Amino acid sequence: MTHAKYLPVLIIAPTILALGLAACHGSTEATALPAGQVVAQVGGHDITVNELDAELTGAHFASQAQRSHAAEKALQGLIARTILANIARDQKLDQDPSYVLQQHRANEILLVQNLQADIAGKAPAPTDSEVSAYMTAHPELFAKRAIYALDQIKFQAPDEPSGLKAYAPLTTLRDIEQKLIEDRTPYNHTNATLDILTADPSLAGAIARLPNDEVFLVPKNDVIYANHIISAKIEPFSGPRAHSYATVALQNASIEHMTLIALKEKIKAAEAKIRYQAGYAPHASAAR
Repeated sequence: MTHAKYLPVLIIAPTILALGLAACHGSTEATALPAGQVVAQVGGHDITVNELDAELTGAHFASQAQRSHAAEKALQGLIARTILANIARDQKLDQDPSYVLQQHRANEILLVQNLQADIAGKAPAPTDSEVSAYMTAHPELFAKRAIYALDQIKFQAPDEPSGLKAYAPLTTLRDIEQKLIEDRTPYNHTNATLDILTADPSLAGAIARLPNDEVFLVPKNDVIYANHIISAKIEPFSGPRAHSYATVALQNASIEHMTLIALKEKIKAAEAKIRYQAGYAPHASAAR
């Protein structure tokens, strides 16, 4: 039997093409373009200052010269991307059903991100007194912030949420491990470290209130982490970093509250009108 051969795939990255453009056209003289915001023109498409600025969003520069250099590279990247996109359109790839689906998905994700940003932009910044009160009310995150050494078992979450109920009566990691063995569920048993600041703030309080030797389960994506605390080391969290952490936590809580108020009724009304094809409606356990 002949084995399949793995052939290299040629990928033309826009950034690589941009280097070629810079090498070939670095000395090209400026051409008269429409006055205003246009910085370059490619195949009849105007590349504007706003598009170029968007390429540099989030970047920080030590000097104007550094920014100018980055903008020059970004413009070459934009030109390269436009050239390749035009070639794709010439080949009618923008009419391919898979492209249309991907474009629809990308547009909706961007709209949701903009909706979240719009709500976040209206959230008032917490005052210093509110931040101080938050830090006092949550000693498990600040004055009594703990770093835990854990005995941990990691395994795939059951297909149905109800499957986790079988683990509720189990009080030790040994019991959980035995059940996983009986169910022939693959797992990984190891030691781990948990800095409570890296966990969800609500989880911090719950862990701090656990009785000694209590086993707790933490779901993350499709994985379940079963944990037993071996030891805890208290390292108070204070100073400017703690103040910033508390500020962000309060802002997130405010955004969540504003989102609930602004969108709850609209979401509820939209959900009431959802219709499913037979076999596609969520199971009762998943809907709860």
